Amino acid sequence: MMKTIRTLPVRLRNAQSAGTEYVGRAVNDLREIGHHEVDAISGHWSEVGERLAVARVARDVVELLRDQVDLFPETRARMRRNRARRRALLNGLVNDLMGRSSEQQAA
Repeated sequence: MMKTIRTLPVRLRNAQSAGTEYVGRAVNDLREIGHHEVDAISGHWSEVGERLAVARVARDVVELLRDQVDLFPETRARMRRNRARRRALLNGLVNDLMGRSSEQQAA
């Protein structure tokens, strides 16, 4: 096997090396996506806990609704950040799977 690899033309070895690099980056991208999703779920659970804590101290339905509505902008902002991060991670994964580097994409 090693003898065959040594006899390959230089351009083919370079292409093989670049392909291995893209696969490695794609695996890293998948790991990052997994970490991001775990963090996003953790954020959702934290927010559920916060909403329940706010609901426990509400004295009446009007206060409960007002407090819950006050939390909406924070929720929307967090979801927007998660969506943007997820989109960036998925775009990076697609580029790595297609064998494109950031320099090739910019050109």
